[in-house]
Amino acid sequence: MDLLDWITAVATVVLVFVALRHPLYPPGIGKDEESRP
Repeated sequence: MDLLDWITAVATVVLVFVALRHPLYPPGIGKDEESRP
């Protein structure tokens, strides 16, 4: 299971890195939601 754990950890880091580099949502959506009453 050690090898599987390493693969899972690496895959998680890669997915997070890609998500931060290429957001799935355009910037400002969260701010627009928060600005609404």
